[in-house]
Amino acid sequence: MVDKMEIESPLDYLRLDPQDRILRRLAQLGVPEEYLNGLQPGLVAFVKDNKTCIPQIVSAILPTDVEVEEVFKEAELGSEKLSEGPTMKKQFRQSMGWIQWLIFDGNPSAALTKLSEMTVGQRGVCGAVWGQNDIAYKCRTCGYDPTCAICVPCFENGNHIGHDYSVIYTGSGCCDCGDVTAWKREGFCSKHKGVEQIQPLSEEFAESVRPVLNALFSFWKGKLMSVETICVENPRASDCVAVRKKFANELTFVIVELLLGFCKTSESLLSFIARLLFSHTGLLDILVRAERFLIDVVVKKLHELLLKLLGEPIFKYEFAKVFLSYYPSVVSDVIKECSNRPLKYPLLSTFSVQIFTVPTLTPRLVKEMNLLAMLMGCLGDIFIYCAGEDGRLQVAKWEYLYEITLRVVEDIRFVMSHVVVPKYVTRDQQDISRTWMKLLAFVQGMNPQKRETGLHIEEENEIVHLPFILCHSIANIHTLLVVGAFSVASNGEADDEIFLSTSEQDRDDGDSLRHAKVGRLSQESSACNAVGRNNAIPCSSKGSDIKSDTFPHPKLPPSVLWLIYECLRAIENCLGVDNMSGLHSSLNSISGSNVSAFKRTLSKIRKGEYTFGRLASSTEDHGAHCSSHGYHAGDLESSKSTMHDDKLRITGEIDSVKTCNSAGFDDIEMEGECAVETGGTTFSEFV
Repeated sequence: MVDKMEIESPLDYLRLDPQDRILRRLAQLGVPEEYLNGLQPGLVAFVKDNKTCIPQIVSAILPTDVEVEEVFKEAELGSEKLSEGPTMKKQFRQSMGWIQWLIFDGNPSAALTKLSEMTVGQRGVCGAVWGQNDIAYKCRTCGYDPTCAICVPCFENGNHIGHDYSVIYTGSGCCDCGDVTAWKREGFCSKHKGVEQIQPLSEEFAESVRPVLNALFSFWKGKLMSVETICVENPRASDCVAVRKKFANELTFVIVELLLGFCKTSESLLSFIARLLFSHTGLLDILVRAERFLIDVVVKKLHELLLKLLGEPIFKYEFAKVFLSYYPSVVSDVIKECSNRPLKYPLLSTFSVQIFTVPTLTPRLVKEMNLLAMLMGCLGDIFIYCAGEDGRLQVAKWEYLYEITLRVVEDIRFVMSHVVVPKYVTRDQQDISRTWMKLLAFVQGMNPQKRETGLHIEEENEIVHLPFILCHSIANIHTLLVVGAFSVASNGEADDEIFLSTSEQDRDDGDSLRHAKVGRLSQESSACNAVGRNNAIPCSSKGSDIKSDTFPHPKLPPSVLWLIYECLRAIENCLGVDNMSGLHSSLNSISGSNVSAFKRTLSKIRKGEYTFGRLASSTEDHGAHCSSHGYHAGDLESSKSTMHDDKLRITGEIDSVKTCNSAGFDDIEMEGECAVETGGTTFSEFV
């Protein structure tokens, strides 16, 4: 051991071996020399009798800010003497070696070997993390949605004979083998049998691992928060910021490297680390935000660790809550920069698919964390920023936010693809439906195409396709919303029961829930079919199959009525009929009665009194005027003969509807007569 009095200058200290530096710092802390002479085993013996000193010992083992600063300054000056000393990364790795001795209360190699042997044949989830252009397999027979995939070894060790599979090149993500929320059990490979196979870490190991990792996590969190604070409060202090960033990057890299090694060795240790990490107040939050101030190579390594830890279900839920709180700040920053740089903050694109496609997690986030309101709020912020004076998106401005827009829209689609979510939204969260309608107004007429004749257009519009892609994605979401409105819970199933049912880990017999993630409901391919199974309304296309004398005429579900009402309001606002000034005088002369009929119909829809099929009485002329909103004209014509007894005046009805569509009416009056009471909307300024 080198006595501290022998050190005469900082450069002499810089040339010290990393182990000698550790011994010097421990001696300054007060660890007796007889223990230090025994090196790592000696320190372990000292800690056994002084467990309360673990946080101070862990801090002493790691390099100090002063040491990092000296190395940084000498590196900037290009000192030749610096090359004689160890690199900063080597110093941190040496420190991690000492800390591992404390973690396992002895030789770490022997402990890790023992843990590995204890879990032989008990692997639960693969979780192999992919990089760019890695090869993986998608199996449409085994995977629950198009985002699911497994690695090559897991595919080769499984039985996929006769399955519908394909080879893909990955961009990121992790292997789903063993994850019952993503992959069917019969598709698991021979090595991974599900998360329930993971055994808890033995108490012997837990007692030694817990206090040391807690101390290390506290030190880690403190350094990261220090960097974040100084970057926000005093970014111009370049020297100070650079030194602290260097420390944070080196420390994060070696800690993540250490934890990844543990996770690959033992799933029991992985589960223990995951629970310990999220239980450490504030640590998970700062790790999620760390991509803002750490270098790319460190961020990539950190995200690899977080992907690994998602194999622990409780960690996935806790991570999702932090992820949701971080999401809006990323969108806000991208809007401020107004540039398509999605890779600057890769966390969103890496983890949204891992969170929002899980059928046991996403519905819970919708109800507990108001997930959809948050996502639509982000989309609204983008649209408001890019809107012109007419309230429509300006494509020339929006093209710079195209990537982040599609990210948010795709995430909304992921969430809405779970069957229970649109049901819940249309029944109990109608303010979200209203917000969605108001968002649609931004894209209505956003990119009108004008035909040019005579002159040749030399430069083609290179972004003409972008609005079409956006509208296609939005249409998929709206379809899911409509299907959800028609899919009334059978037998009066309560929303709480619907959502609680999604918390079950194993759904081998719940394929309808699984396929809901895809956005194509395998058992409910249309709103008509969905409603028909729930006996909400008859959906036969043949009028002769329905006999008014024997077949009941139930009302539409309240969720459908409410959605129709909001759609009609949105259409009216988009057409701007209340502000039309050039209407023909003949329209003005006949508009009063028809507008009143239309408004009364909206009112009936709101109150749930309006039904499709046969009107309650033939004397309700105002209902007959607009009942074709529930049918296509062709449907009415084809059923004319069968509905004769009901005295529906088909021709007159169609004519009156045309008049209703062309006539304008005062929006303020309609608001007064047909207002729907809700808890408010996310974008009150849209109204």
